[in-house]
Amino acid sequence: MKDLLLGYKMKKIIQLGLGNIGIEVIRQFLKLDPVVKSDFKYKAVMDSKNCIFKKNCLDDKDLRKLIDLKLSGKLDMSKYQHEKKKLIDSFGRKTIIVDVTASDETYPVILECLKNSGSAVLANKKLLAGEQKRFDVLKNASDSFDRIKFECSVGAGLPIIYSLKSLIKTNDKIKEIRGCFSGTLGYVFSELENGKKFSEIVRKAKDLGYTEPDPREDLSGKDVARKALILARLSGKKLELSDVKIDNLVPEKLRKCTVEEFLNNLSDFDKVFEKRIWKALVKDKRMRYTALVSETRASAGVIKADKYSEIGSLKGTLNMCVIRTRRYDNPLIIQGPGAGVKVTADGVLRNILEFKTSRF
Repeated sequence: MKDLLLGYKMKKIIQLGLGNIGIEVIRQFLKLDPVVKSDFKYKAVMDSKNCIFKKNCLDDKDLRKLIDLKLSGKLDMSKYQHEKKKLIDSFGRKTIIVDVTASDETYPVILECLKNSGSAVLANKKLLAGEQKRFDVLKNASDSFDRIKFECSVGAGLPIIYSLKSLIKTNDKIKEIRGCFSGTLGYVFSELENGKKFSEIVRKAKDLGYTEPDPREDLSGKDVARKALILARLSGKKLELSDVKIDNLVPEKLRKCTVEEFLNNLSDFDKVFEKRIWKALVKDKRMRYTALVSETRASAGVIKADKYSEIGSLKGTLNMCVIRTRRYDNPLIIQGPGAGVKVTADGVLRNILEFKTSRF
């Protein structure tokens, strides 16, 4: 009887993606208290085409071996391709899809799981910041997001999505959301204030792993714009990414060249950025790259913030979200680490564990 009850409660995790964050999620899962972990089992780990899948679930030994093979470059998932259809056919109420990819191609798998009464945890913001109709389909398929957790889509592990959803559920009216949601851009502007050259900052940020392999992905502002769009849609607005005004920090002449050419020629624009930062500093202002969601629009761009304001006082890679509502005229402020593999994986894992006491 005990085994039957355990099987009834057991949530089956299917993870999409085994990059740095995916590996860290599994590592943190393995370190969970055995009592907490007992309600969850890894059913499979998938990439865009293939999967590693065991009918009776992957045990801790399997997961450790999986990580070791991945890190050593010896993991060949292609031989497991034939198992993918069997896995999808097994989706049900106890299935939790965990998407730690950066691909919009996972949408059909996520939707199939939700249609079969399963749940999802998304760190992948592209699904939520894609076409509005896809966002609406996911919302409807998941009972108004009751069966989707996506805390890490904005602000890594910070409780921004949780707080916003809670305010909306209690019928508060969102007036404005302003936030710094890019640790990379926070680092860039902090270093500019310290007198460093823009080209040197970007190269160092890349070396430290703060940026994408192509730093223009961060400097373009599109990642911040996606986060603004998710918050706007969650607040009830119908917008496409093309509706979000974006301040692109990549010099126009360097937008279509190779990464190497971009880095080698970026020093030509050091004076431009030096002039922008010092024009702000002499007026006791601080340049910050922020997302804005107001009652009428959404945008992502540079502002000149007062030195002692919430946003202006932010340093380095920290993230911050400032929410003003009908009830919170003195804003609700959420601040903390907004980037990094460990904090993002922690946020994903916390979202998974929320389903422990869920009725789903």
